[in-house]
Amino acid sequence: MTPDTGPIHWFDWLPPEGFKILLVLFLSFLVGLEREEHKGSDVRYGFGGVRTFPLIGLIGYAIALLSGGELLPVGLGLLAVAGFLLLSYWHKLVGPGVAGITSEMSALMVYLMGALVSHDLIRDLHHANRLEVRLVDVALCVGVVCRQRRHQACGLPSAAGACCRGL
Repeated sequence: MTPDTGPIHWFDWLPPEGFKILLVLFLSFLVGLEREEHKGSDVRYGFGGVRTFPLIGLIGYAIALLSGGELLPVGLGLLAVAGFLLLSYWHKLVGPGVAGITSEMSALMVYLMGALVSHDLIRDLHHANRLEVRLVDVALCVGVVCRQRRHQACGLPSAAGACCRGL
């Protein structure tokens, strides 16, 4: 709080939809950044990164915004994204090693997060009254990082650790 003007509102200059778009981009980018780290350390096929996850988040946001509150278009969009993710997972299955599904499931969560932000089911974040979207994003990132640490702490062989990077 400033003494003369009250609390500082950093995003007052943005329209509400602009703030939501930036929020979806930022949170999706965080998930993509974490997944990108694992892609660079593995020679096998890896899904998604810092461009793909924000795009999926924006697709979820845009479909939910354009649907005007209808759930059918959001559900059909989810099925379409899931179809592409199924193709990605199939590509992993036919490749060498054990295929994981964490990236694909994270992409579905990012799509849903975009839709939730669009429908104002996650709101008032700049006033810190509700923390749902932050918790979802932190849970996604922490879950994937903790899985990596768990594999390292258990002393899994390097081949098993490499195979589990996509889980």
